[in-house]
Amino acid sequence: MFEYRATLIRVVDGDTVWLDVDLGFDVRRKDSFRLYGIDTPELGTPEGEEAKRFVEDMVEDQPLLLRTIKDRREKYGRYLGIIVVGGVSVNDALVRAGHAREYYPKGVPTPAELPAMRPPPGDGGLVVEWEI
Repeated sequence: MFEYRATLIRVVDGDTVWLDVDLGFDVRRKDSFRLYGIDTPELGTPEGEEAKRFVEDMVEDQPLLLRTIKDRREKYGRYLGIIVVGGVSVNDALVRAGHAREYYPKGVPTPAELPAMRPPPGDGGLVVEWEI
């Protein structure tokens, strides 16, 4: 699992966002991310629109921390991630507010199968541990 600083480009729906991700060393990447461990109602339904608005209200104009789950894309071409705003997981907040349900499709690790979370990096980008 890796952690990056990111900024919002747009919210696609309640569980998909486009982010501008700081990879470190002045390298950035714009890509789509599926919020890990949750499923929200589809757009076009009142519940799906509410979930999208909830995410927009929570992440717009905020510095974001992105925790990626897998180093490859899922079946729809998105990376899996957890978005943290002000120390609060957007993924968890959606579930607590009733806008999402927990969801772990086949082949996606559950939280118990993930490595322990590391503290956020000091200057954005990838956390690398090494000794001299």
